[in-house]
Amino acid sequence: MTSAKPWLQLGNLPIDGTSFVGRRRELSEARRLLGDARLLTLTGVGGVGKTRLALRLAADVRRTFPDGVWLADLAELRDGGLVPQTVIAALGLRYDSTCPPEDTLLEYLADSVGAVVGIRRRVRPGGRRADLR
Repeated sequence: MTSAKPWLQLGNLPIDGTSFVGRRRELSEARRLLGDARLLTLTGVGGVGKTRLALRLAADVRRTFPDGVWLADLAELRDGGLVPQTVIAALGLRYDSTCPPEDTLLEYLADSVGAVVGIRRRVRPGGRRADLR
């Protein structure tokens, strides 16, 4: 086996230092959808608060996931092939480079009752970022 479940920490969500106002309907709908699916994608134009909503949702449902809720920041990735390694690092897993990273990740997730929140942003011309999901 190439991975070991993190045993001490049950997540890596950032601490929310500000209040979360509004979006009750969207948060409720996202919570309902997450109860029926293993993958939830939030889409919309940049700057409407998708990242903030995703992080709030993750914080609200973390008790539902005994193995924790983990943030995988995909913002700096330029190569989609690096997503598995980035998620592996976010989860704190040991990775044996002799096997494909997807295998390590799938092996862990198959036995896990946890959640992974992937945040990806697109950099606009001029260096400003726009959320994609």
